[in-house]
Amino acid sequence: MTLKYEDVILIMDLDGTLLTDVGDDAYVSNQDKAWLKTFMDSGGIFSVATARNKANTLRPLADLKVNFPMTLMNGGLVVHHKTHEHLTEQRLSRSFLTGLYKLYQTQPKCGLLVVDEDRVLRVKDERAFNSNFGFKWGSINFEDLQSLEVLKAALVFELDVADEIEKKIESLPAQTNTEVQKVLPHIIEFSVKGVTKASALKTLLEQFDLNDKTLVCVGDQMNDKEMLELADIALVPAGGNDKLKEKHHTLSKDHGDGMVEEILSLLKSK
Repeated sequence: MTLKYEDVILIMDLDGTLLTDVGDDAYVSNQDKAWLKTFMDSGGIFSVATARNKANTLRPLADLKVNFPMTLMNGGLVVHHKTHEHLTEQRLSRSFLTGLYKLYQTQPKCGLLVVDEDRVLRVKDERAFNSNFGFKWGSINFEDLQSLEVLKAALVFELDVADEIEKKIESLPAQTNTEVQKVLPHIIEFSVKGVTKASALKTLLEQFDLNDKTLVCVGDQMNDKEMLELADIALVPAGGNDKLKEKHHTLSKDHGDGMVEEILSLLKSK
């Protein structure tokens, strides 16, 4: 029996999934935009669930109008799809940020990022480590950080210190109240405990009374793990994390390769 688009909610990650690349220059291909428009015009519900903040999400989606609230910052911020009003937001505690800053000071091959709804800021110092992995970051002094409403933080590091950093994270003050996710081999992100893409989506499905729809989720990294487990149909791009590909259906196409056409063809075969 073929799934009707009107019975489907399609939720896609951005970097490494819907977007052509990772970073500020990534975009949604014209081919994928056309297929998503066809899906929505046929009654399908589409939105995104991403680690990005609001400003960095709206930029590549400027001419692709989603029709369901967007789950941002790994669930730490949920934004209305039309008004961009904040439906929910979860902020990290000052005590956790202070502990994270102290850890960061012990690691010369590491950068500390803090994220509010519109900005990604790197805590400023004189160290040589300056990798930005395709993103354009502003800067902030630690003293000014105390007055910032931080929804997400991240440590970005060289791979040879990954194990050492992960061990130190376990002893952070207030770590037990914080969600820790290794989103890429060189990036560990921090949000409020219990806040994930999956938790935000579960709340939205209940609020909009959509639990009878078929939930299709597409993601490529471990911060998508819970979301994929929540889905009725879970899909992983060809270039996605190997652990996710072992557990869920792997697409033949990767980001930027016309993945949306393959997803919709797969739905027609269900």
